[in-house]
Amino acid sequence: MWWGNNISDNARFIVFEMHPGYILETTLSYHSIHRCDNFKYRHIFNIDIEVISKLAIKPCYNAIHFHSAVYLAAISQYDVDNNPSDCFYGDAYPAFCQTNIQYPNVALYCTQQGYFHSCCSTCKRYANESNPSCKYGDKKPDDCKKGVEASSFSEYCSAHDADCCDTCGRHKNASNPNCPYGDKNSTRCKALMTDTLGPGNCYNYQNSRDCCETCPKYYNASHSGCEYGDYWKDYCATNSKGTQAANLCVQHQQQCCGTCTRIKSQSFPGCEFGDRDPDYCDRLIHNSTLREASCYDIFETSRCCLTCHNIENKSMPGCEYGDRNPAKCKEWMKDDVGTGHCYQIVTQSECCRTCGQLKNESNAGCEYGNRYESFCSSINATHNAFLCYQGEDQCCAICREIKNTTNPVCPYGDRDPVSCGFDIYNAAIAQRMCPTRGMECCATCASYTSHTHAGVSATANQPVG
Repeated sequence: MWWGNNISDNARFIVFEMHPGYILETTLSYHSIHRCDNFKYRHIFNIDIEVISKLAIKPCYNAIHFHSAVYLAAISQYDVDNNPSDCFYGDAYPAFCQTNIQYPNVALYCTQQGYFHSCCSTCKRYANESNPSCKYGDKKPDDCKKGVEASSFSEYCSAHDADCCDTCGRHKNASNPNCPYGDKNSTRCKALMTDTLGPGNCYNYQNSRDCCETCPKYYNASHSGCEYGDYWKDYCATNSKGTQAANLCVQHQQQCCGTCTRIKSQSFPGCEFGDRDPDYCDRLIHNSTLREASCYDIFETSRCCLTCHNIENKSMPGCEYGDRNPAKCKEWMKDDVGTGHCYQIVTQSECCRTCGQLKNESNAGCEYGNRYESFCSSINATHNAFLCYQGEDQCCAICREIKNTTNPVCPYGDRDPVSCGFDIYNAAIAQRMCPTRGMECCATCASYTSHTHAGVSATANQPVG
């Protein structure tokens, strides 16, 4: 085996024999090599020159000699990671490097770390330092050219950007790193924007990535969660017309976020989209039996929120929608009791509007008038005012109307006008009978005497009728 003239005694080197796929260590001898000292042999397993770099050992290049199928390698402990750009000794394998590293295969070798370090001198001659990201051009120029010609550059380059950096770099938009080549398939992206989902297709991660140029045109960052508008374009557009809009947005507000935002009203919190069923609500409110009272039902208030909001009377808390049973209240006000029903707590709730309109706060104890209307309406000051002595509370309205407030002892006249009128018909009889019947016949006695009988002032008590 021939070692070369530059190998002297006391050096350490390793002899390797070339076999298909592997380098096998066969001989270990000791010599000295010019300019290389402190050598230490390493076991190398793979034929690929890249393993030298992987072992983090720089070859002492002037000690390498190639002869037939034998490699002689003297390996120093110099670590290439300390200065990987150094090429002090030139190519480790000049013949191999100069023979194989030529266009169009420069990038194929020089972009691999092992080949680059072993053929550093050759690679540097081809390097385009002005383009660091594509220093050695395409790895397979012919394939890159054919690939771009066979399909759109955007589709091909999105998948082969690293291998075809030179060819693809001519089409690259450096100002848009997230979409350097535009949509991967512009025809498909255009079709997506016009199908039933429309821009809603962009919510799909794969679509947004493949249509990186098209999707941003529809993107609205200010509308969080609805950046591309409706998720279901056609469905939302079809079902947002007229009376369907509210129901659509209540059920599918997220899926139709763009449409619902446009028709949303900020004026009515909780009812932003109006009645869910406007036709039903209109019929319900105009029903002669229920009318506004329907809005007291929580279900109906939710279903007809806008209608109920519009008829709500906030000035009457607890009675915002009027009588709860309008027909019944109307019936009650016309029966024998009449407005007297309003003294009942149940009626005050059921007929809150009717009773509220009747209520006279200034007439304490008689806020709703007579308690038994049919009976009380028969009382008048001329014929039967005396009934108020027993029924003043029940017929408070009429009694207060005819009451003689200037005569507290005889406010409603004789308490038995028939008997008093029959028994006391002249002054002489009055003088005899009024001392004992003065209270009962207060009005009659007052008409015949001017002095006090039984505590009754004749001058004060004037006849009432």
